[in-house]
Amino acid sequence: VPVTEEPTTEQTTESTEDASETDASSEEDNVSQPEELTALLAESGRDYTSLESVGCNQLIIVDSEANKASIYMYEKDDTGLWVNSGLDTQGFVGANGVSSESYEGSGMTPAGFFSVGEAFYIEDEPKTGLSSFHVTENTYWVDDPDSPYYNQKVELEGDPEWDSAEHMISYYDAYIYGFVINFNMDPIVPGKGSAIFFHVGYNSTAGCIAVSQDMMLQYLAKLDASKNPYIIMQ
Repeated sequence: VPVTEEPTTEQTTESTEDASETDASSEEDNVSQPEELTALLAESGRDYTSLESVGCNQLIIVDSEANKASIYMYEKDDTGLWVNSGLDTQGFVGANGVSSESYEGSGMTPAGFFSVGEAFYIEDEPKTGLSSFHVTENTYWVDDPDSPYYNQKVELEGDPEWDSAEHMISYYDAYIYGFVINFNMDPIVPGKGSAIFFHVGYNSTAGCIAVSQDMMLQYLAKLDASKNPYIIMQ
C-alpha cells in the first residue's frame, strides 16, 4: 500500500493561496468585460465562452423590440477584453419581429447566432475587411424552396432554374451596400428562409436587418474577415 504523506502546513497554505488567486482572477475577468455586452449575451443564452469556441473576435448584436432594434458592435482587443466599437445605432428588423420560428415568407428575422458572410455593393466598392461581390444585372439570390439553388447567389447565364429569386440590383436603395448573414447555409433547408442580409434601409423588412447608409458604410469599414465576425439577432 503506497504511503500517503500528509501535506505540510506550508503546502496547504500555498494551495489555498493559489486557489484564491485563481478565483480572484476569474472574477476579475468577468467584472472587466462590459456589463452591457454581458447582459446582451445572457439574453441570447450565450456567454464569452461560446464566442471563444468559434474564434469570434468581432460581434454585432441586434437587440429587437417589435420591428425595430438597437444595434451594437463589439471587438475583442489583444488583452481579451471586449470593447464597444462606438457604432451603436438604431435599425429595423422583419415586419413581424425576430423569431426562432421564422420561415420563408414569414416576415420574421431569424433569431440566433450566425457568422458574417460576404459584403456586397452596387456602385462603388466600399472600404471593408470582408470579401465582397459586385451586384450586377445578372446577380440573383434564389428564394424558391424547390430550386437546387435555394438560398444561394447565382450569376444568371441562360435560363433560370427557379420560379422565384431576388434580382438584387432591382433593390437598389436597399442593396447599394450590405453584407450576407450566413443563415440557413450549412445545411440549406428548403423553406427555412433565404436572403438574410444586413443592408441599407429605413423601415421594417421582410426578414433582414436595415440601418442607415452612413452606418452601413461604417460597419463595413470596421468588419474584418480575419477577426471571424458573428452576429446575434434576438
